[in-house]
Amino acid sequence: MRLEGPVVRELGKQFRRAWWSTTGEELDPARYLPSSPPVVGGGHAALVLANREWRRRHTIRRGYLSAFRHARRSIHLTQAYFIPDRGIQRALAAAVRRGVDVQVLLGGISDVPAVQHATRHLYGRLLSRGIRIHEWPGRVLHAKTVCVDGSWSVIGSYNLDHRSFRHNLEIVVAIAGEPLGRAMDELFARDLSLSREVSLARWRERSWWQRLQGALWFAARHWL
Repeated sequence: MRLEGPVVRELGKQFRRAWWSTTGEELDPARYLPSSPPVVGGGHAALVLANREWRRRHTIRRGYLSAFRHARRSIHLTQAYFIPDRGIQRALAAAVRRGVDVQVLLGGISDVPAVQHATRHLYGRLLSRGIRIHEWPGRVLHAKTVCVDGSWSVIGSYNLDHRSFRHNLEIVVAIAGEPLGRAMDELFARDLSLSREVSLARWRERSWWQRLQGALWFAARHWL
């Protein structure tokens, strides 16, 4: 993803703060950023959301919840690690009841198998509420994107799981605009065409061992 304009300076500021808190070294922004970042005519409105400070730990989650609660047509999520809390689950389920198309693309394989077991434990609850789930069959999926109503897009590092919510340093860029939203939805549709949708019937056919693994790792989800 390439960004131009004032949002670049905000990303730089967040990076310098994180660098200073980790290393104690202050970076000179003049060495890394132009004094006047270029602004492309007809660009999108963009907002940087970060949870670097503890008092702003909920900033990204609140942004997601607001978007989900106001969605009218579609919510398309691509997530590397997905163990949504009950608040997120309720917001997605409520969107389905309003007639919103809610679809989630997850990895068919994972570099953290424990998280995948915990995620699959939730499938039954999500599928029964009308949330459609797809699994990417190729290499490890590490994208974290959101597109709501084809007009509000998010790209960044935030996963809908406890680690991103409570522990990890995360940052996203939320972008308003239909041109990007359409492009995001087109990419999402292309990815879905290469993926495999999970049905409730198929989920119920998993082995006792898979059920046990899912239950155990889901119970430990706050530490994954």
